Amino acid sequence: MGIAMVFCGNRDMGEFSPAPQTVAQFGRTEIRSLFRQHTAETGQVFEDGVHELVWSLTRGQPWLVNALAAEACFRNPEGRDRSRPITTGSIQRAKEQLILRRDTHIDQLGDKLGEERVRRVIQPILTSTDFDWSRHLDDIEYAIDLGLLRREKGQARNRQRHL
Repeated sequence: MGIAMVFCGNRDMGEFSPAPQTVAQFGRTEIRSLFRQHTAETGQVFEDGVHELVWSLTRGQPWLVNALAAEACFRNPEGRDRSRPITTGSIQRAKEQLILRRDTHIDQLGDKLGEERVRRVIQPILTSTDFDWSRHLDDIEYAIDLGLLRREKGQARNRQRHL
């Protein structure tokens, strides 16, 4: 029997594990698999385009994927009706609700921007200043894990410029 555990809003597992671990970004296949599990357990289907929309909004950031799905499938009254499919409109409404509510993870991102290791990476991007990326690989990975940067064809990119 397999057991799965999700720590929504917490990417650093150090306080729950003797060896610090970070939850990896979900790929498109993993997002599709998570939604298939929901369908298998509840019978509720996801319309075409939902998986790709969730991917484009989150780039697989685990907290955001889970938060959008929870909002669309469990908090939204229409989503709680398992005879109704989850649509791209459901996901768009879930996105808006997360933003308006300023859920913990989104609110914490503002706090993270004040951290030196985040500022060290984000500031040169915002000011178009030259930056030696090779000297700050751990900081870059941290910013990617937070969802502030994304990897594109092997390179980190500022997510905000592509939303």
